[in-house]
Amino acid sequence: SALRRNTDAKAAIDVALHDLQAKAIGLPLYALLGGLVRDEVQISRVLALKEPEKMAPNALKLVEHGYSHIKVKLGGEPVKDLRRIKEIRKMVGEKIHLTVDANQTYSPKVAIDTLGRMEEYGVELCEQPVNKDDWQGLAAVTRSVDCLIEAHESALSVENVYGLVKGRIVDSIFLDMGQVGGLRIAKIIAAICELGHVSPRVGTTGSRILAAAALHFACSTPNIAPVCQIGEFSRLLNDPACGLEVEDGRLKVPSTPGVGVSLRS
Repeated sequence: SALRRNTDAKAAIDVALHDLQAKAIGLPLYALLGGLVRDEVQISRVLALKEPEKMAPNALKLVEHGYSHIKVKLGGEPVKDLRRIKEIRKMVGEKIHLTVDANQTYSPKVAIDTLGRMEEYGVELCEQPVNKDDWQGLAAVTRSVDCLIEAHESALSVENVYGLVKGRIVDSIFLDMGQVGGLRIAKIIAAICELGHVSPRVGTTGSRILAAAALHFACSTPNIAPVCQIGEFSRLLNDPACGLEVEDGRLKVPSTPGVGVSLRS
């Protein structure tokens, strides 16, 4: 639909205008968004899809850098995906929180079977196990497995989030700040989720600018899950912004006016 076109560009404009407004009155962005409900969030890092024997050491590197929440990308091959989770769990130990992202690669039956087999490895949540348009399949997986089921590609518009939450199709919504079009839409989605007793998780990719805006949003929105996927700027080369760094697997919200990051000179 037309509403879903150019959402990253819309998000950039939306964040810039919010930043300007907050700076004009000398307040951090979180003050405009409702005030602080927390001053930091834990960061979940994405573990890129590779062969199982390569993913486990990469997971350990993240743990050694202070992260306790890891999102494992799956490849749609149940046998290999189970090996991935088994090897990662063996490498990082029992205390690390693991979620998985199947990226729409499973059929509902395969998702139910594979996620059932992953239970012994403590997988807490699966993001978008089946095709984004297969809501019936998504609901079947949600009803049939113990781990939480989260919509991402199915949840890129206000209308879709409303339908998913109202129909209790999923347990969780992945709220991608860039993909939904910025803070204004994100606030609407969070309100819908709150009415439906769903706790959305915030995510972004790209610059510290968008990550900082998402951090202010997460720290000023009560029903947001306190673990966010907004630290992927750590792998970004030539980020135009500076002033935001993950420490011990956490991001603390800036208290300077606006979003709290600055452009590199």
